[in-house]
Amino acid sequence: MKLYVLDLGKIVMMNDNPVTKGSEEHPAIPIHAFLLDTSTGKILFDTGCVPDCMDGAWPEAMCSNPYVPSPGGDLIERLAQVGAAPEDVDYVVLSHLHLDHAGAVHLFPNAKAIVSKDEYTRVMEDAKEGTLGIFHLPCDLKNWEDAKVNWELIDARETKLSEEVTILNFGPGHSYGMLGLLVKLSNKNVLLVSDAVYSAIHYGPPAQLAGVVQDEEGYFATIEQIRRYAEEYQAEVLYGHDMPQFLSLIKGQDGFYE
Repeated sequence: MKLYVLDLGKIVMMNDNPVTKGSEEHPAIPIHAFLLDTSTGKILFDTGCVPDCMDGAWPEAMCSNPYVPSPGGDLIERLAQVGAAPEDVDYVVLSHLHLDHAGAVHLFPNAKAIVSKDEYTRVMEDAKEGTLGIFHLPCDLKNWEDAKVNWELIDARETKLSEEVTILNFGPGHSYGMLGLLVKLSNKNVLLVSDAVYSAIHYGPPAQLAGVVQDEEGYFATIEQIRRYAEEYQAEVLYGHDMPQFLSLIKGQDGFYE
């Protein structure tokens, strides 16, 4: 079992924004993905932004907080640095369908794309009704449709993908439906929680409200759920956009966790 942290760059918060509101974090937030090489195949958790986001894919208003790719490479190049190609990925688990987490899922032709049933259903309903939120983008939906992404929608509380990896369905909170991963390494356990908790500051205690929340009650319930998992499994929590924590992690091009 190997866990690779893939550095995909950052989004620079130039304006007053809902992501770092209420925190003391640096206004550049990390964008990342995780590759897990497991006993049952390769699992990618999140995919970052669509590659051409700053070249016309994203609406102009969204580009006011610019995405800056990692100088070390995009997602495909980062995978190549750890010996993997898009065709090698068996599962892409998406924490949710926001632009900075699900923008590149269409690049994995052989993968089963796993997402919360509630998240997918509500986003598709919004698209049909013309009411997409600002972080669910038409360009991403078009790419998914054109690529005929092989979706698997889950609503079970826990879904085991391998002996080492369990999908955790946190329910609504930051978005309509949030997924995380419990990963059992040889010397420790980790919880990949994405934007269910932006940062250590938001995790607390006490828990702090994030700037983007679809369901406030669900958001706080999710944080307490994560605390219970962390206590039960003595697991380290890896947050969605915590720059100090991200800088402290071993990146895939330099090594891995096992």
